[in-house]
Amino acid sequence: MKREKWQKGAGEFIGFSITVVFLIYLFILIVSFCIAQTASEEIENAVAVISRDIVTCESIKEAQEQAQKEAELFLGKANTIPSESIKAYVEYSPGSPQKWTKGSFVDVYISAKIKTNEPLTSRTKEVRAMVMVETEGGE
Repeated sequence: MKREKWQKGAGEFIGFSITVVFLIYLFILIVSFCIAQTASEEIENAVAVISRDIVTCESIKEAQEQAQKEAELFLGKANTIPSESIKAYVEYSPGSPQKWTKGSFVDVYISAKIKTNEPLTSRTKEVRAMVMVETEGGE
């Protein structure tokens, strides 16, 4: 009976193990990138919907409160966006009258942290939308 030498296969096993670890990490990186992209699109869609909703408010303070409430409502359902990191605020656009009147422009900002459980793809995303006020406000 012929004896086999197991020592010759040890280098191949180590190389295979290292390759498998890198391939698994590459797969995790691709999945994390897809998760981050999906969450980023959710934030962009939320700012579009919220900006259309706040133009009918009576004051910038009311618009601020409604923007924060709706941002938490839309984005709070996502597992990849922690609800405590969601911040929405409304401010007058530069060059626009600093009063809540019909025809004034306001900027709606939403900032949220995207958590993918992978450090290279986790980040904070900030999105801005500029809209025109549609109602005559009291402020």
